[in-house]
Amino acid sequence: TMATMPEAPWLRLFESVKQDMNVVRSVCILQSALAEVPMVVGWFRPVILIPASAFTSLTPEQMRIVLAHELSHICRKDHILNLLQNIIEVALFFHPVTWWLSKQIRIEREHCCDDACLDVTGTPKSLINTLLQLEYLRTRTQTNISLQATGGSLMNRITRLINSNYTHTPAPMWKAFSFCTAMAITAAIGLTTVAITSPATAQDRTTESEAG
Repeated sequence: TMATMPEAPWLRLFESVKQDMNVVRSVCILQSALAEVPMVVGWFRPVILIPASAFTSLTPEQMRIVLAHELSHICRKDHILNLLQNIIEVALFFHPVTWWLSKQIRIEREHCCDDACLDVTGTPKSLINTLLQLEYLRTRTQTNISLQATGGSLMNRITRLINSNYTHTPAPMWKAFSFCTAMAITAAIGLTTVAITSPATAQDRTTESEAG
């Protein structure tokens, strides 16, 4: 099969991270032979997929960082927001602002989860080393390492972590939805409303003109 349960020590580590993050909902973790990077799949019953190579190449501390990052996505309901974002992208695929907003949302999403991950796992240096190791695993069969990851440029994430003055300040869960993300989604919904109502308004004006 392409996705299987990890070995018992990794499952115990996963439960430990969930406990540290106060995650009480049921979340499943699977090792995948197809996934190139860790990811969350599913909307109502999210599943964390971890590349099979990560279980043989990452240290327990690095895996702890990976799991904390993916659990942060679930705690923030990013898997549900991503569905909404995809719907908006389909509805407004023709509008260049749509793609700019989508990019900003994904970048902001990764930054928020990086910060939440640090609250659980420690220092920016350990997160940077883990990100680089994951990128190496993803690109080791390629001749060129692009330092790109889903949700934005990995190099930009690393630069941000290097330049940050991180202090351990756990935030309430309601702060997980950042102001920038909320504004971006609001703007996208506004664009959708404009795109839908504008043709109807134009048609009404045409009808009034013909009637006059």
